[in-house]
Amino acid sequence: MAITDPGQMAKLVTELDKHAQTWCEKAATLDKIYQKKWSEFGTINSALWEGHKEIEKQSSELQDSRLAFAKMNVKIDGLRSELTTTGKLSRDMQAELRKSLPKLAAALKEVEKLLAINKTSSVLKDAKKDCEERIKKVEQLINTLEADAQDCEGPPKSPALPALPK
Repeated sequence: MAITDPGQMAKLVTELDKHAQTWCEKAATLDKIYQKKWSEFGTINSALWEGHKEIEKQSSELQDSRLAFAKMNVKIDGLRSELTTTGKLSRDMQAELRKSLPKLAAALKEVEKLLAINKTSSVLKDAKKDCEERIKKVEQLINTLEADAQDCEGPPKSPALPALPK
């Protein structure tokens, strides 16, 4: 990447930044989906455990409790599947984001070389700042998506519907 013209370098950095930003936006959206689904999953899974206890205690409301429990089990199965898909998407999104890092790092090195020659170039200073900020953002999103993917790989088990008393 032997670009010596500051204008060409700034254009390249802008193109790389735009590409990376597109994936960053998609990654941020996926993370929001994960946060919502994980929260919903946790809430419903907790409710399932409470429902399990309640069924054991209240035989007079057994039929209603069992029906509610069965509905939540159906919902939790769907959420578990969605979390698995979200985890796979998080892994795929990480791979896409990782593709941007070497290019951005190479562009940053070139900008720094040019800045050593032309220390007063505001275009190069801006390009350097943009590269550094985008690299940091991409790395943060990769870490966030890794945590999301790990959570999605093993959501807590849900209880089975208790047997009817004899």
